[in-house]
Amino acid sequence: MATSRTDAQESSPLIENGIAIEDLRASEADLFASYLKHDKSSDAGPLVSGTIDLDNHARVVLALNLMGRRVNARSVLEQYKAHKEHVSSILGDQGVSLDFRCHIVRCLLEAPDLQDHQGDLDRLLKSLCEDWWDDNPKYAEDTPKQYTLMLFAKVLMRVLGLWEEGMIDFSPAKLTRYKLPLTVVQICNRTLMEQGSAAIQESEKNFEVLAYAILTLKAMQSLPWPDGMVEQIRRLVKMSQHTLQNCGEIWMSPEYPWREKMTDNCKLRAKMYCIAATKTSAYAPRPIPSPGCLFNVSLQDLQMVIHLFRQLPRLQDVPIWKIEASVNEALMFLPDLRAYRKGLPVNSSSAKKDEYLALIPATCVAVNNFLCLNLHSCWLWDTMIWTLGLFRIDEYIETEVKHMSTHDVKDLKQFIAVTCGVTNEDAQPLDGVEIITSTIYSNKKLKSDDIIQSTRMANVQAILRSYINSFLFHRSAATAAPSAITSLRRAITECLNAQLSQSILSCDMTSQSTLRSPATIPIYRTQQSFTSYMREIGVPTFSVKIAFAFVACTSGQLPTLKARYLEEEYAERIARMSRLFNDLTGVDRDEEEGNLNCVNFAEFHEADDNVDTVGMSHRDVVKERLRQLACFEREEMRAVGRKLVEEILGAGGKDSERRANLIKLIGEVAEMYTEIYTIRDLSNRVN
Repeated sequence: MATSRTDAQESSPLIENGIAIEDLRASEADLFASYLKHDKSSDAGPLVSGTIDLDNHARVVLALNLMGRRVNARSVLEQYKAHKEHVSSILGDQGVSLDFRCHIVRCLLEAPDLQDHQGDLDRLLKSLCEDWWDDNPKYAEDTPKQYTLMLFAKVLMRVLGLWEEGMIDFSPAKLTRYKLPLTVVQICNRTLMEQGSAAIQESEKNFEVLAYAILTLKAMQSLPWPDGMVEQIRRLVKMSQHTLQNCGEIWMSPEYPWREKMTDNCKLRAKMYCIAATKTSAYAPRPIPSPGCLFNVSLQDLQMVIHLFRQLPRLQDVPIWKIEASVNEALMFLPDLRAYRKGLPVNSSSAKKDEYLALIPATCVAVNNFLCLNLHSCWLWDTMIWTLGLFRIDEYIETEVKHMSTHDVKDLKQFIAVTCGVTNEDAQPLDGVEIITSTIYSNKKLKSDDIIQSTRMANVQAILRSYINSFLFHRSAATAAPSAITSLRRAITECLNAQLSQSILSCDMTSQSTLRSPATIPIYRTQQSFTSYMREIGVPTFSVKIAFAFVACTSGQLPTLKARYLEEEYAERIARMSRLFNDLTGVDRDEEEGNLNCVNFAEFHEADDNVDTVGMSHRDVVKERLRQLACFEREEMRAVGRKLVEEILGAGGKDSERRANLIKLIGEVAEMYTEIYTIRDLSNRVN
């Protein structure tokens, strides 16, 4: 085997994947020879003013070490550090790309002087995983993203292998803190979701990406995946290899049109990766035992969520491996979500169980994967904690309002408005001064009950302040446009005030003497109409507008007037649908707990020609009216959502695709929750 620096660089696609040159067929060997002889000047890369092409240098050192030529990585690291700013300027505004850093790290991992560079490896690995989490991976221009995923997967798997061998001094806690196991799982899932059978059938248009996908999956095949994923990886690798082999004459021919702006040498390199992909075994190697502990998830949680998901109508046609893959990924968020939950308010009802907590990450991850939205962990995490926070703060307010007077509630609404920086008729700006309670607590001599109530109100304010600040001081709000921040402040204020009002109405509902029997539903005696209730209280209690305000904060581009109008309507429709389905499945629970439900309004007890009442009890008739209304709102929501996404994508812009995908995530997650509601009443069980 050739061992010159030139041959090492050019044969690296084969060497890196364990393919021996002697195993090539005649046509492949000829192509390889052409590759080695090709004029390097056609692919010189960013060589200016004598600056060393660190990318190619790292590949050379990597390949030489893989071939048994022991070459230290010190020179690569020194040049990387010395020329980092220059390399960043060459690569453009995105800075040092993810694949560039992957080449540096891979070079380090195979070098004989690895032990001398543990600190550098630590910093590089941490930055790679942090950029992945933060949706800041900096893909190289004019390079398929799957190529970067392949390099990243190889880096992470090699780290795990060296860690198992004791060659890297990383603790399991550090690897978990760096989100390395989660990153590996997400790379595997993204590759699986995007490279399904449909992608294989269209592979003639992109053999290069197909080859990268094969090598990505092969790199991670030894991990302890669920059974369905193991079979899907094996099947997909085998089918993809079959496609590449059958179409070899097409992609090996000089006339095959590869990516635009590809140099001849880059085309030859892509062909080398295609050859490597066809040569690698389709069967999984022996599972890695030790790193498996980093990927362990609760089998009970896994089975519970999968069982529930398979009952959902929208997932009836989804292959089991997709559900397994998504739930497996989601459960890796669960330890952090449990830790986050400890900082949220606790009451007696929310402290009992958390068996359904796993459904929050599972729903977010499933939507992201099934729709191939490719949203990174930071966006999924935000969606999870907003959802959990909404459940917990709603439960908390519902419990605390029972102990409040009318004055207390009024003061609390004023406190919320001041904390959010929003004023209304009931809340004037007070220069940031805290409002403790109503005026009865300003007396010098307080009764013991007053002191207890004062302490209770101070605690409530502290919890609400923390909840509000979690939004206002979020990283996305730091650089958001003033108009986006204003919308966010108003959305938070509206949501919390509505939750207070909802709890007050529930208390009022409980105090009314109503006839309760299995065949009837009590009617709430009030002058407020159902439509007025939905507009002012029922809909705003759901934090959909808060989520949409955050979408606006993440984008530096102002949406079109039509998009802003549709966003407002879409948020309203999502909240309406969520309220109606939530109340539909919670009729019995709300009646037991004395909570106000939509069916308690008189409109649902009046004659309605659209409902066939023959053979139905009055209770079932009322529920059917609510069900029809909920289904209507769901269809309207879907229609508005489609128009909104079309408008955002049609307007274009740097962040348009991400903005559209975030909006899809919010809508689809909300709709998926409604289906879960119909299976089980979760409103008091996800806490």
